[in-house]
Amino acid sequence: MPAQTGTPAAMLWSYRSPIVAICTIQPFGTFLHQHHRRRRARLRARCQGGGSGSWPPEPRPRSDPPLAASNLVFLGPADSPPAGQPLGPPNEWVPLAPSDHPSSPPPAWAPLPLVPWDLATTATVLALWLLGFWCLAYGALPCALALAGLDPGSPAPVFQALRHLALDVAQLALTLGLLGRALREHAPRARGLFALRALPLSDWVGPALAGAATFPAIHAVHRLAVALTVPGVPAPGGGGGDAAARALLGSGDGATRALWFFMLAACAPVWEEAMFRGFLLPSLATHMPRWAAVLASAAVFACVHFSRENFLPLLLLGCVFGAAYSHRANLLPCILLHSLWNVFLLVSVCGF
Repeated sequence: MPAQTGTPAAMLWSYRSPIVAICTIQPFGTFLHQHHRRRRARLRARCQGGGSGSWPPEPRPRSDPPLAASNLVFLGPADSPPAGQPLGPPNEWVPLAPSDHPSSPPPAWAPLPLVPWDLATTATVLALWLLGFWCLAYGALPCALALAGLDPGSPAPVFQALRHLALDVAQLALTLGLLGRALREHAPRARGLFALRALPLSDWVGPALAGAATFPAIHAVHRLAVALTVPGVPAPGGGGGDAAARALLGSGDGATRALWFFMLAACAPVWEEAMFRGFLLPSLATHMPRWAAVLASAAVFACVHFSRENFLPLLLLGCVFGAAYSHRANLLPCILLHSLWNVFLLVSVCGF
């Protein structure tokens, strides 16, 4: 959820946070990029220095699996049974590759798309996106409301819902515009990035159900984290959520709650998943193992929310969303899970 304005000290911290994030992300990305280049240089020198190697290293010869009767088909004369029937003498059987066999199951985890840009570019895009978010939340939107004669800090529930909806729509446009402008020359859709596939159902139904099964445990972690990190707030029971969130989300009429549902279920998941799972995770997975990319993208996802009590549950949610994306490099289960989590949290906070 978007950050709320509070005391002057909290506002000062809000303005300082993007600067700290930019100063941290950019050197970290540069360090990883330089480490990757040094590693490739050492490998190139090792291959060329010995005299027997070459660069790039030649792939190892693949050992074909032993032939089996189920991998052989009969190609006989014109009056023979159709091709594919395991009939005929052995000398007329021909082997089929395991991947061409009709009974070969698909791999459990599809390879993630490879990106041509380096980690420095990834860190720059992420820093610009974060800076744009804070400029919208604490600069452009409050100024626009003030010019329209409206009070940005008005406690009216319907006004707060409309303000957050306007911020999410603006952030959606900013995210899609920034990614489209920064990655246009690389044709990301042609490389398999930002894929949204509804068919086959096995590509997203299983990951979505498995991810949704973790929600009760993550919600319990969230309640415990609030009790341990927020002074004077007991572990919430029943509906869950702290008093501030309950007052903000649980008040108002049916139209106000409908606005919150639309924002949290249909708007916020799209731009957050496009940035963190559609862009950041494949960008990291090109330069590190898949599990490390999932964990790193989840950590960034939790950090940019700037919420101490929500860091651990957001980290767990980021890992769940990242695993759902990594199954088939499909954003659909991630957006669906993100939407379901927001609705689950809203229902628990509102108590209905």
